Amino acid sequence: MASAQDNIDIIKMMHYNILNYRNTTTWCDGSTNPPTDKDAHLKTILNHVKPDIVTLNEIGSNPVNASRLLSNAFVVAGMDYDFGKFSNQANSSLVNMMFYNKNKLVLHKHVGISKGLNLGLLVRDIDVYTLYYKDPIGLAANDTVFFNVAVAHLKASNTQADKDERARQTEALMDYINTTKTSAQNWIFSGDFNVQTSTEASFQNLINHSNADIRFFDPADAIGSWNNNSSFVHVHTQSTRSSATNGGCFSGGGMDDRFDFILCNKEIMDNKLHLSYIKNSYKALGQDGLRFNSTINSPTNTSAPQAVIDALYGLSDHLPVLMDMTTRKWVAGVDNPRNTVRIIMPNPAGKQWFIEVLGTQLTPLQITIMALNGQTIHQFETEGHANKQYAQQDLSSLCNGIYQILVKQDGKVLTSKKLVIQ
Repeated sequence: MASAQDNIDIIKMMHYNILNYRNTTTWCDGSTNPPTDKDAHLKTILNHVKPDIVTLNEIGSNPVNASRLLSNAFVVAGMDYDFGKFSNQANSSLVNMMFYNKNKLVLHKHVGISKGLNLGLLVRDIDVYTLYYKDPIGLAANDTVFFNVAVAHLKASNTQADKDERARQTEALMDYINTTKTSAQNWIFSGDFNVQTSTEASFQNLINHSNADIRFFDPADAIGSWNNNSSFVHVHTQSTRSSATNGGCFSGGGMDDRFDFILCNKEIMDNKLHLSYIKNSYKALGQDGLRFNSTINSPTNTSAPQAVIDALYGLSDHLPVLMDMTTRKWVAGVDNPRNTVRIIMPNPAGKQWFIEVLGTQLTPLQITIMALNGQTIHQFETEGHANKQYAQQDLSSLCNGIYQILVKQDGKVLTSKKLVIQ
């Protein structure tokens, strides 16, 4: 009988501030920042990177803009993209968006965070997307890898009021995670953070939260004072231009700030839940370490094809940041049919839970639901006959989160999988 064994797949992620996409300001409009050119530039970059997840900042708030990007820019051989919803309770002219490769990933849900701890509206909403890996064999066994991607555009500029607003935004995100993360979960946080140093309160909220279980980590391992500091040139993402700013639409001054980030939580850094950061995969595309206070294309930049370097220069005054992760992928194998069972159940599961076990066992099986720390939550036996066993349980006492299910017979574990309750 065929069974499932573990293999790996790679998930590539990109974050990018694409600079006032189809948003008109007094200093930036369709003539100085033409959307048709931006579509073409982004298409060039995407075809070079081929990311599975793309989070974006600075998309004009008209809902048609995401569809336009999907049709005109997200046209990549071998990839089939879709996009999520966005939240804009703050009524900002600029919003976030996430695109994903639906050949590999499924968008499970979206949540918008719009209010700070004092219940006042944030300057811009934070979007949280929950995805799971589209593994046909794993899904047939009702088991796959879930993860959360939060994306934010923190307040720009450097007055104390601006710093305070950035802190309000990250406080709101961490409060949401602290409230909803009742068990181990995979979390990623990407965005244009507009910070100049890791000591700023907004960044400390992320990496030094009082609850150590929800802290974020920097995959680049480049914590410090980034602004105008050549020691961090390899992670600087802004600005792609020292001059020729298209009438002020693009920021100038050259590459001297690390504004753009992808952060991961401990579960991903330590591969606790089958999603793992690939060491040394984090980079700013086009940043070859020779860009300090200069433009992305001068001196000559050989870190990517010339067409890609030109697209980076033309699209935005930020560089995209990239990161790769591995995830578990099931492949068909061979197992002893007398010890093989297949669990059929809804996953994520509701509070009323039904399990059906298919296999060759003729006697009842013991089902154990455990917390990820090993604590036994429920134990019960299946009922049925021949090659089918079933059980129904009321799980309303369980908190939302991830649990382990063990199927046992005569004290021996026949199979196990993760159960998501929400």
